[in-house]
Amino acid sequence: MSTSPANRPIKEFRVRNLSLAIWQNEGTRDGRPVTLHSITLNKRYRDQGTGEWKDSNSFFPDDLPRLRLLLDKAYEHILLRTDASGQAATEPVSAGPRG
Repeated sequence: MSTSPANRPIKEFRVRNLSLAIWQNEGTRDGRPVTLHSITLNKRYRDQGTGEWKDSNSFFPDDLPRLRLLLDKAYEHILLRTDASGQAATEPVSAGPRG
């Protein structure tokens, strides 16, 4: 799975200073082409010494509920747009009736 700097995520979710990006790449599984997804998590903060905005991939326990929300949204987004063979769905997939 390779990504070049020009690649853009297919979806991004943000909650306050936390963000999650979903990346899509093409690969093979058992000799057949499949769509592969990966995610990146990021935390933005302002450096108290310089006042500059910086990125981190380190989180505090208080971040966990928001991280869970982001991860749930990413999982839902990927799952609802991927069929059982691992191929990206061309049409939105219905989650089916609730009851």
